[in-house]
Amino acid sequence: MNPSRTYTPQGCLAGGGSAVSIYPVDAPGGYMPIGMTMPSVDIFGTKSGFTKEQPWIFQDMDTVGFYEVTGEEYDAEMMRFKSGSYKYKMEASTFDLAEHNELLKSTAKEVSSLLRIRGKLQDEMAIKEKKILQEWLESKAATNVAQDDINTDDPNTHIVEPSVNANVWKVLVKDGDVIRAGQKLAILEAMKMEIDICLDAHIEKATIQKVLTQPSVTVASGRPLFVVSKF
Repeated sequence: MNPSRTYTPQGCLAGGGSAVSIYPVDAPGGYMPIGMTMPSVDIFGTKSGFTKEQPWIFQDMDTVGFYEVTGEEYDAEMMRFKSGSYKYKMEASTFDLAEHNELLKSTAKEVSSLLRIRGKLQDEMAIKEKKILQEWLESKAATNVAQDDINTDDPNTHIVEPSVNANVWKVLVKDGDVIRAGQKLAILEAMKMEIDICLDAHIEKATIQKVLTQPSVTVASGRPLFVVSKF
């Protein structure tokens, strides 16, 4: 499965399942990148080929073609697009339904074979995913620490918590580590954004008393991640 990205460039051509998309603006993303092409949407509808009433370029039944260019040529075309001077190459054509139906017939056996292979692999993957999920749940349960086990009465004890619900991506410290103000302790992921968990700036120096989380765990806002002892 393709991991989520915090950044996908405008014009990225990407595939997800049986769908293909063109990212209209720089944005997070998760579809598998295939290549780069020209954006097909102008949000304000002011560029050539767009209008405010129709800020997209494609119409129903359009056939889209691609051709290869160098990186330098693509960058030059993108500069023209951003300046509003790029013009799409369009030509009138007729969609031949009979020809299309013949294509469906001629490829029917190949498509059927591919569907059988895909179905078999999907079944195998479902079994693997179920096994991995069970292992993850068991690992998650093993790391759970009851709130009653955390001593918050000690004035030198400080609890490090997340401010939002998120997934734990990386834990950068371990029990016994000496840490300093502003040091990064973990990296969380939420809505395809990285969130650094750092030691509060007002704590000059501390020791990791207990790590209460691990990678792949989902944590809620306010749930303790680390117990630290201030010097």
